[in-house]
Amino acid sequence: MRFYEAYHGWSRGRLTQDEAGILLGMSGRNFRRYVGRYHENGETGLLDKRLSQASHRCAPVDEVLRLTDMYSARYHGWNVKHLYSFNSSQE
Repeated sequence: MRFYEAYHGWSRGRLTQDEAGILLGMSGRNFRRYVGRYHENGETGLLDKRLSQASHRCAPVDEVLRLTDMYSARYHGWNVKHLYSFNSSQE
């Protein structure tokens, strides 16, 4: 993996933190953050936590199903532009 190559190059003194960050396509500060996470949690610290956590803004499944059923039964073929003009004309 590229992180391990950059990490080993940095730990052996062949690369600076900024050079290792550039090699990975990030800043030197971000590379330092990754190194800290790697020291604390090992390989699991390098995983993107956004992929394993559900969003707090996520709509409930029953609401999504209700809306998709309503779209297929009543508003088939409509898009956001249709719904926006329909709702704004009733105000």
